[in-house]
Amino acid sequence: MKEIFLSQSYEGTRIRLQRVSDSRFFNGWIFEIENGTLIVRLNGLDEFEPKQEFFIQAYGDGQTAMFRATFEFRNGPRSSFQLLTTPQTIDSSEAVRVKVADLICTLKIGWFETVCDVIDLSPTGIGLRTMATVEKAEIASVTLSTRFGEIYGKGEVCYSKTIDGLTGSYRVGIELYPLAQPNQTRWSQLLKYYLAESEAA
Repeated sequence: MKEIFLSQSYEGTRIRLQRVSDSRFFNGWIFEIENGTLIVRLNGLDEFEPKQEFFIQAYGDGQTAMFRATFEFRNGPRSSFQLLTTPQTIDSSEAVRVKVADLICTLKIGWFETVCDVIDLSPTGIGLRTMATVEKAEIASVTLSTRFGEIYGKGEVCYSKTIDGLTGSYRVGIELYPLAQPNQTRWSQLLKYYLAESEAA
């Protein structure tokens, strides 16, 4: 695979990995990227199996890259991964949390399904207002019907808390996994649309 990051260097920046098999998260730092191989220094001493697949988010200077990779081997504190997909990047103009007032979302967690209001969007997450609380770390799917087409994604509930002054209302935050196409393109278009609206207000 050719060199993967063309717009900037990600070496020395923070990285977040999610193992596909059990949805567990890991954090660390990028040591080196060369010829489709990613070398990272991970926090902790978790053992991975060769060829295990991961969703990866690399946090650069005002830009986030998202891609899939497989674990190859570990040498001391350094772990080597082979990229499976070309990274999708979000530039600094999109790396914001945008408030939303006119968008609804279908939220599904296991057998539980509800329609709720979208509070805000970010490049890798969504904030929702629901009428029921949900458990942190639950795996959720979201579906949005937008002016750019339907967007479907999955992610992990990172918080669920009561909204002050609103009885029976909860704010739920979901950290999204990397989106497949055309969902990623539509998500970026949606962020740009609401960002332009907020700047014009």
